Amino acid sequence: MTIEWYGQSCFKISLSGAQPTTILTEPFSKETGLNPPRFKPDILILSREVEKEMAQEAQKEGMVLVKDPGEYEIKGVEINGFAVPNGENALITVYKLEIEGIKICYLNGLKKAALPDDVIEAMSDADILLIPVGGKETIGPEEAVELINDMEPKIVIPMNYKIPGLKANIETVDKFLKAMGHDKVEPAERLTVKKKDFQEMKEKMEIKILKI
Repeated sequence: MTIEWYGQSCFKISLSGAQPTTILTEPFSKETGLNPPRFKPDILILSREVEKEMAQEAQKEGMVLVKDPGEYEIKGVEINGFAVPNGENALITVYKLEIEGIKICYLNGLKKAALPDDVIEAMSDADILLIPVGGKETIGPEEAVELINDMEPKIVIPMNYKIPGLKANIETVDKFLKAMGHDKVEPAERLTVKKKDFQEMKEKMEIKILKI
């Protein structure tokens, strides 16, 4: 399994093998200042409500759209969506994916550090956590650290932080790394992992920074 990052909360997750599958999370528009992805995924995962036209377009393009809480099994990928409070009178869907035996938790758009106890429990066995750290429209560095300590994943991949080209005025990843006790993490083009890699990992949590 390979994970690549386009910026913001947009990831491409690729599965090879007998049933190759591509997953895309939360694509953005060019108005952000970044280059949006241009490929058509097999599965499109969104944390927000979408207009009917967008849902119809995704179906027309042959994508399976996941945008609501619930349990899904698509092309061998298990997806659990959880509705969580996210500000005054607002809900957002956070996801747990199981892919090739690897559990990935995706907390896009989260504005509050507190998750319901049942969601924390469901996500406490995460191998990989994709978490916003830039603040303003999402949780910031300190709140992200709180959640990471609660969930104890094996690998943390931060998202939603300031990078060159992005117009949003949010924190860079440096403040998050400092809060986690790291001076610097060398960015990588992608993360490629197999289930056995986690069995061989030491107990210490790893932070992975991805380039766009």
